[in-house]
Amino acid sequence: MASSDQFKTDYLLRVDCNRECIKRGGRVPAGAPRRSYIWNSLNLAKRKPLPARCTIGSNGSAGSGSADSSSADRRKAPREWEGEFGMSLEILRKNEDRVVENLRKRGMEKNLHDVKVLKILIEEKNKLEIATNNLRNRRKLLSEEVKNLLFADEKKEKNLLENLQMEKTDKCKMSSDIPEDSGNYDGIPIQQLGEGKQKVKDEKNSYLSLENKIEMIKKKISNINDNININEGKMFHIKSKIEEYLNKLPNILLHIVPEGKTVNDNKIIKMYRVKTINNHMENIFFESHENILKVYNNNPIFSNISNKIGFGYNILVKNIAKLERALIDFMIYTHVDKFMYTYVKTPVIVAKSALIGTGQLPKFENDLFKINDNYKILNEDAYLIPTSEVSLLNLFKNSLIDYKNLPIKLVSHSSCFRNEKNVTYGKTSKGLLREHIFEKVELISITDRKTSSYYYTYLIKHCEYILKKLKIPYRLVLLNSLDTPFSSSICYDIEAWLPSQKRFIEVSSCSNCLDFQARKLNLKYKKKDKNIFCHTINGSGLAVGRILAIILEQYQICRYSKDEQVQLMVPKPLRKYMNASVIDL
Repeated sequence: MASSDQFKTDYLLRVDCNRECIKRGGRVPAGAPRRSYIWNSLNLAKRKPLPARCTIGSNGSAGSGSADSSSADRRKAPREWEGEFGMSLEILRKNEDRVVENLRKRGMEKNLHDVKVLKILIEEKNKLEIATNNLRNRRKLLSEEVKNLLFADEKKEKNLLENLQMEKTDKCKMSSDIPEDSGNYDGIPIQQLGEGKQKVKDEKNSYLSLENKIEMIKKKISNINDNININEGKMFHIKSKIEEYLNKLPNILLHIVPEGKTVNDNKIIKMYRVKTINNHMENIFFESHENILKVYNNNPIFSNISNKIGFGYNILVKNIAKLERALIDFMIYTHVDKFMYTYVKTPVIVAKSALIGTGQLPKFENDLFKINDNYKILNEDAYLIPTSEVSLLNLFKNSLIDYKNLPIKLVSHSSCFRNEKNVTYGKTSKGLLREHIFEKVELISITDRKTSSYYYTYLIKHCEYILKKLKIPYRLVLLNSLDTPFSSSICYDIEAWLPSQKRFIEVSSCSNCLDFQARKLNLKYKKKDKNIFCHTINGSGLAVGRILAIILEQYQICRYSKDEQVQLMVPKPLRKYMNASVIDL
C-alpha cells in the first residue's frame, strides 16, 4: 500500500478518487462524489469533497462552472494553508521552535545566529517601549498638574490685581484724607487697613511661588521629552535592525514539503508523454539547439557574437526570432483568453524596496543587476528585474483590496535579467538554457487565505496546459526543503524533456508564498470589517528560451544526410502566428 507521504503530496493535484486512489492502494472516502477533491494534508481521514462544477477538464481548463469566474466557487484550503506563515515578530515569539526547525530543513543553519540576535533585539525593543510608555504617562500626569496650577494661578492673579488696586486706592485716600491725629478712616481703624496691606503682600509672594513651581514642572516635562526622543531614536535603530534580520529569514515550509539535501530527494508527482521519448535515433542526423544557433553565428553579419557581446547572451534572427515571438503570443493569448488572466506590461527597472518586498533581497543581491549609483528611484538604489513577478506584486504595495475583487490574476511578459555566475561552464549552460537576459511569461494570483491552495492548483494546470498543447514531454516535481525557493512555502517545478542532453530541464517554477510577500508589501484584503493579509501565488507560464530550445530539437524533421537542410515542423498551436507549417533553420 502506498505510504501516507505519497497521498500528502497528491492532494494539490485533485486526483480522481475512483481511479487514482484505488490504483495507488488507497480507499475512497465514504460519501465522496465521483469527482475530484482536495486531499487534507494534515489528516488523511478527513477529506473534503469538491462539487462537480469544480472539476478540471482533461485539457487543463476549468470544467463546467469555472472556479475562476465566481466567488461562489471558492473552496476552503486545508487549515495549515490558512495560518500565518509570513515571517513576523509575532510568529517568531509564538513559534520559535518551528522557525528554527524550518532553517534546519532549508540547510540555513548559519541563520540560527540571526534568530538569537532577533530575540535580543526584540527584548531591547520591548524594554524601550515600556520605558517610553512610562515616560509618556509621567508626562501626562505632569501636564495635568500644570493645567490645574495654571487655573489656580489665573484665579490668584486676578485676586492679586484686585487687591493691588485696592491697596493703591487706600494709599491715596490715606495720604490725603486721614488727619494726622486721627486713629481711623471712615469708621475703619488704620490698623485694619495695614492688615489688608500685609494680605496683599502675602498673596503676591504666594503668586510668585506658584509661578516658580510651574516653571519647575515644565523643566521636568522638557527633560522627559528629551528622554522620549532618545528612546524613540534607539527604537527606530532597533526596528530597522529587526527588519534587516527578518528579511534574512525564509518563508515557513508546509509540512508536505519533503525534507532533502539533493535533487534526488525531490518527489516526481506525475509524468506526461514520457513514453513517447525516443532515445535511439540510429541513422538519423540530429542537431542540438546550440548547434543550430551557431549556424547563424557563421553568417558574416552575425559572426563572432560571443566576442562582441560576451557569454550568456544570444541573438535570434529570421525564423528562430519569429518562432520566439510566436511562442510568447501563444502563451499570453492562451492565459488571457482561456484562463481569464489580465495582461499587464510592467517596467524592467524597480527600486530596492520592491525587491525586498518580494524576497529577492537581501539574499540574492549577487544575482541581480544593479543600476549605476547615479540613477535612483524614489531616492533608492535601482535594479533590473529578475522576473516580472517583482513589478506585478509591487503594483499592490500598501493596498487594501475588497474581498469581492479577489482573486486578482495577472499575466506579464518581460525580459528578465540575472547575473548567472555559472553561465559559461558546462553543457547545462549552453545555448538558450542559461542566459543573463531571457524572455519569460509570468503568472501571479492574489487570493484570500482560504482559497490560495485551490487557485495554486489551477495555476499549475494552466502552465501544464501550454506544454500539453505543444506536445512536449514533461514531469511535475515537488521540490524538497533544500530546493524550495526562499519566499515559497511550497514549490512545484515543471521539467520538460531536452532531447540533446537526454534530461529534464526546468521550464516553470510554481510557488505558493502564502502571506510571506503580502506582509512585506503590506498587501491586505477587507472582509467583514477585518483587514487580512492576502496570499500570493506565482509561476512561469513559461520560460520562453528553454521552450524554444526544446522545440528546435524535438520538432526537427528527420535527416539521413548531413548535407540536407535542417527543417522544423512548426507545432500546431504556433502555425497561425508563423503562417507556416514547416520552416528552414
